[in-house]
Amino acid sequence: MADPLFGLNPFVLRRHAIALGSSDADLAVALREGTMSRPGRGIYVLPRSRLEEYRDQVLGAASRSMTDRVASHESAAVLHGIDMLEPPPVAVHFTASRRGSGRRRHSVITHGAPLLSYEVTSLDGIPVTSLARTAVDLARTRESFESALVVMDSALHRGASRHEIEGILARGCGWRGIALARNAYGSSDHRAESVAETLSRAGMLTFPDIPMPQLQ
Repeated sequence: MADPLFGLNPFVLRRHAIALGSSDADLAVALREGTMSRPGRGIYVLPRSRLEEYRDQVLGAASRSMTDRVASHESAAVLHGIDMLEPPPVAVHFTASRRGSGRRRHSVITHGAPLLSYEVTSLDGIPVTSLARTAVDLARTRESFESALVVMDSALHRGASRHEIEGILARGCGWRGIALARNAYGSSDHRAESVAETLSRAGMLTFPDIPMPQLQ
């Protein structure tokens, strides 16, 4: 989340910071505490998390992308705000609505898979897979049930349609990892409000004698 002083721009000139009410002492404290850095004389910048950097990477790649593909998988998840256990990947993921294997070019991976019209939406002017389609694609490519459940809980909490998810799972016979996505969906709950809450529930699912918690 950007500091109000910076708005959407991570950079600020000293004179602008002073005009907005900061002092040189304030800037010195921020540098000392690590909440800002100074890449050049009179230029200050907030430290950026890897997630923010990856989001910018996705937006940049999407602005240069061909019109027949949409941001998907981890890239769509970051734009939708879906929680993930894994850190953001190095590559940007797109899906082209066609059958066939995917391909990688530099730091961009393009998957080939049929997309229905309602499985595509737009965020920040960028075409992306819908919440439901992103949840299924992401859950089926996770390495564990816990990770897939985190994705499903988060997507449902953000408003993903159960009807749409069930439709995608039903027509996904033969898709790699679809069984994992179905298992995670079967245990998902839209009321989960955090990754920790989901992981606690996932642990309880392995012990049938422990009653499931009542989520808020």
